[in-house]
Amino acid sequence: LSPEPRPALPQLREQFDPALTVVDSLDEAELYVRAGLKPHSSDAETADAIEQFVARRFAHDLGVIRRQNDWVAWSAGIVIWKNLAFTTRPDDMLKSRRGLCSQQAMLMQALLARFGIEYATVGISAPPHMMVGAKINGKWAVYDPDVEPLRTRTIWYSEMSDPAVMHQLYRSKPGNPPFGQGEDLGEQMARAARDGVDGQVQHG
Repeated sequence: LSPEPRPALPQLREQFDPALTVVDSLDEAELYVRAGLKPHSSDAETADAIEQFVARRFAHDLGVIRRQNDWVAWSAGIVIWKNLAFTTRPDDMLKSRRGLCSQQAMLMQALLARFGIEYATVGISAPPHMMVGAKINGKWAVYDPDVEPLRTRTIWYSEMSDPAVMHQLYRSKPGNPPFGQGEDLGEQMARAARDGVDGQVQHG
């Protein structure tokens, strides 16, 4: 079997930094984040640092398992369906430079757990998207390392139902064509806010 040809990395406005691909395990990712924190950093500062690491570590695309890690899943992904090689373990994810929203969210959650921060999954159905909730000072904040919204402050879960906030966060980013031809992501996410978002708490 020969590997399926991979397309070039998507030309998106991302923070992806190829130099960070040397961080290839969850232990190393934790050490990297800790090294950048000040002593006694708050949970908010820690969650921000984790989000930044994940955003810079991955380019948006399907992350698949490497042959040397699981040749059965790798082969099934080539021969049958690429999603059969979809990585879900943090250490496997960190062997790739690519990750979809769900993969980046799962890795961020694994790192939040390492720092003792309670986390949740925040999902949107149209356009389909997965984000991360983190409990900060008793309130749920929302993080999105994959799409990298234009945020300058903590975004609280309670704000996710405000179309104006969602439009501001995701404006000018490429929209998902099946969910609105000619629309940018800000317009689509504003409509999703009006339709409602889903949150499911998962204790780390």
